[in-house]
Amino acid sequence: MDSTSTVSQWRGEKLKSAAQWHSWYAAMKRYAQNLDVWVYCNPELSRSTLRQPMEMPVRPEIPTLQLAEDLSTAQLRLLKEEYKEEKASWRDDMDLYKLSLAEYKEQQKGLRLVDQAITNSIEVKLQRIMDRLETPYERLRFLYKRFARSNSYNVDVLLRWREEDIKGPKKGANVLQWLEDWELLREEVIKLQLESDTFHSVLFLKAVKEVLPVWWEARYQQIVIESQPTNMVALLDSFRASYTETRKTAPAVPNSKPAFATSTWQGHKEAKPGNQAETFIEFKDRRVCPCGGFHAVADCWSMNPTIRPEGWKVADHRQAKINKAFGREPEWKIWVENEIKNKGGFGDQRSANLATTEASDNITTYTGFSTMMLDDQYRDQWVMDSGASVHVCNDRTKFIDYKENKTYLRTGNGQTPALGVGTAIMTGIDPVTGVARNISLSNCLYSPSFHCNLVSLARVEEKGGWWNTKKGWVIDNKGVPVMVE
Repeated sequence: MDSTSTVSQWRGEKLKSAAQWHSWYAAMKRYAQNLDVWVYCNPELSRSTLRQPMEMPVRPEIPTLQLAEDLSTAQLRLLKEEYKEEKASWRDDMDLYKLSLAEYKEQQKGLRLVDQAITNSIEVKLQRIMDRLETPYERLRFLYKRFARSNSYNVDVLLRWREEDIKGPKKGANVLQWLEDWELLREEVIKLQLESDTFHSVLFLKAVKEVLPVWWEARYQQIVIESQPTNMVALLDSFRASYTETRKTAPAVPNSKPAFATSTWQGHKEAKPGNQAETFIEFKDRRVCPCGGFHAVADCWSMNPTIRPEGWKVADHRQAKINKAFGREPEWKIWVENEIKNKGGFGDQRSANLATTEASDNITTYTGFSTMMLDDQYRDQWVMDSGASVHVCNDRTKFIDYKENKTYLRTGNGQTPALGVGTAIMTGIDPVTGVARNISLSNCLYSPSFHCNLVSLARVEEKGGWWNTKKGWVIDNKGVPVMVE
């Protein structure tokens, strides 16, 4: 065994009660395994089946040559040849002896370290009992018989699970660390067979309801209301990925909508927030467009007139915001003009009519919007489009799963970038029962600079749904209508 890999010091907890046995025993087992001596002290085996440590090897005696006085020359030559062979055999035996001795010493060292670890990691009362026991196996066997049959550990795990199963992370706590602890505790409950994992997905949803409201709504709809089968590992991975991505890309834009904000269909007004103190955007933070959006200024319809669809106008409140920003920092305006000039826009775009889906230079280009020209006030609304080939959402917080994938939306002679694709949630209400409902839009593109949230009628119909144009409802594949209040 390589001496560099030897664990020379015990760092585990002290054993005081049966509730600690499982963790203490697991740590001691790992310690002995690292020293390659666990097979000699495994307390779960009887002494008759336990592998015994090697005994100290015996050093081979060096051969000697004894010559009588009356030997003939031939006899003397024969004795010397035999001695030479015995000496060569002795050298081979010595090589084997040295290897065995080194292995023996390393093994004894490992057993001594384990023995010391056992003695030093138990309470004083137990140490007195251990004095009459000689080997690590005898000591571990005694502790195993005393603590392993106790139910204290199982009770402790179950009580902690009952306390933590639906308790989410505390305010300001590390959510990912809480998730890891929750997952480990759940796995321990399953390993000990303390309860079935049938309802663990529901318990988890209760625990994280306030952490990711949009993600929770979608999963609650699938798991509780629709009773869809759930893979617990996939559920936890989905939450972890959504939380990480949302925290990484959470916008700091003034007047931005919260993750649980309800979207609207075309023609339905959306509630406007009350008067809020305006947050100024510093010129040094060029990741933010002067209009307040997280996109390149050259791709912004408000900033770059060369890419605006015909008839589209900048909303008054947004133009006032831009003017105020430029008034405070004239150099920002110069920088924006240079950015637009250097990029040159997407050409002389005059229409938002779109063609079909196509691929170009290994970058996918999708049909994005074709029904009408919309003012900037529709940015936070959902619009049904019969000419679009893909769903589009400009709000990252509405995605319950997401992966980065650079694509482009073709809008007439121009293109709008999309940063990724995933499943977005459109929140509405059943107009018949008044029950809140969510619609999952799979393969939805995330385009932060797009002027509205877009629902492709073609994609809806592919899933078995349809659009009631008279009442303004979407009918899903189960015949349930959904609209916004």
